[in-house]
Amino acid sequence: MRIVGLRKSYRGRPAVDGLDLEVARGETLGALGANGAGKTTTVELVAGLRRADSGRISVLGLDPVRDRAALRQVLGVQLQESFLHGALTVGELVDLYGSFYPCPRPREELLDLVELREQAATRFERLSGGQQQRVSVALAMIGRPRVLILDELTTGLDPAARRRMWRTLETLHAEGTTILLVSHAMDEVERLCDRIVLLRAGREIAAGTPAEVTAAAGAASLEDAFVDLTGSTPPRTGDPPMTAAQDTASPAAPAPRPRRPGARALMMMVRAEGRMVARDVAGLVTPFALPLLILLTSAAGASHQEIVAGRTVLDLYVLPLVLVMVLAFVGVLNMPSFLAYYRKSGILRRLAVTPASPVLVLLAQTIVSAVQAALGILVAAAVAALAFGANPPLRLGSALLALALTAAAMYATGMIVAAVAPSPSAGTAIGLLGFLGLGALGGMFGGRDSLPGPLAEIGALLPFGAGVDALAAAWAGQPLPGQALAALVGAVVVGTVVAGALFRWE
Repeated sequence: MRIVGLRKSYRGRPAVDGLDLEVARGETLGALGANGAGKTTTVELVAGLRRADSGRISVLGLDPVRDRAALRQVLGVQLQESFLHGALTVGELVDLYGSFYPCPRPREELLDLVELREQAATRFERLSGGQQQRVSVALAMIGRPRVLILDELTTGLDPAARRRMWRTLETLHAEGTTILLVSHAMDEVERLCDRIVLLRAGREIAAGTPAEVTAAAGAASLEDAFVDLTGSTPPRTGDPPMTAAQDTASPAAPAPRPRRPGARALMMMVRAEGRMVARDVAGLVTPFALPLLILLTSAAGASHQEIVAGRTVLDLYVLPLVLVMVLAFVGVLNMPSFLAYYRKSGILRRLAVTPASPVLVLLAQTIVSAVQAALGILVAAAVAALAFGANPPLRLGSALLALALTAAAMYATGMIVAAVAPSPSAGTAIGLLGFLGLGALGGMFGGRDSLPGPLAEIGALLPFGAGVDALAAAWAGQPLPGQALAALVGAVVVGTVVAGALFRWE
């Protein structure tokens, strides 16, 4: 790994200021510095989570931004602050993250390496802090990385857990893994690191073996040297640009051919998302509760009020309304809350340092949401038919098309909610307002006929009202209204464009 002239500022304040750094193949380098020295920013730049303002980074000959896909295959990262899916077990997390790599370490071998075999069936949220840290390190090692970056590896661990973690790193070092270890623990770097570098204000102020740095500072111990050196003002020198010769001074291995996670990774992510939904009883039942309540309270009288050709109010109004409510609840309320939680907790950030793009979460969440919505629709339709004698749609194909377009429109609307929500609670609040607002204009509270003319017309152009109109036409055996189709397609297009412009993974 080679870094030359690296700079990164936030709001005009430098976090990394002309840093030069080199880690030899198979070496363990310790990066030390007080809080705010630029250690974590350097890790994020090397991992490709942020773009540098200037400078060069080369990891095994790969640029973290330009060669992002290839680098993810050979780089393992344990971030200082990131979380994992709390409802998944240790074994499930290992299986999920292992699916992102072409040749992952076997589950049993990895769990033995971090001494967590006995916790394989335990949910991550129920582990101790030290055990959670070991899981995070295990996932950084699962792809057999040639370069491993560990940020504050043993923070918060008890002495026994720290020593277990040290043994793991010593095993990796013996296997030839190149390691960049960010730490505050002097005893840790003295035991594990071949060399260390001290940072202050984003610049290197000392480098060498622990003994060399201690001797150069004229200190009695590395801790004394750390205090003395980081408390002084480092000299400022020019930052020479990296030449082509310097960049190839340590011959890099040929860049691995990027191999994107395929169908297996998507399947594992869908299974993980499905497990989390299934283990959240309230989240599983809530999308069906309100629609079924409206169906049960409205269907009895509506099933006897014929409108046209044997079709009743239940067929042409209540059931379409209930089905659209299910889609709106899942798309506008549930899905944004999940994505806002993943973003706030750092799960998306954790996925971003693996070969799996966070887009995989979107695909998996889309599939799980679709299954959840389909189950809700089947339950509502079955209750309406078996308990109240509701009729099937006269145009089944048109009904399926209307359901698909309405689901896509609700999902696109939900993506806008997820894009603007700064937190899970905000996502829930905004989603609830969106659900109630769309529902009110779409006739959820007494029908659109009770709304003032302009509001009723607006409601017909929004996804909720357009979906109800399209389904009512399919049940009546009529062609889908052009206005409703245009409104649903427009909502999908506009929602996708706006969400794409606003959405951020962090």
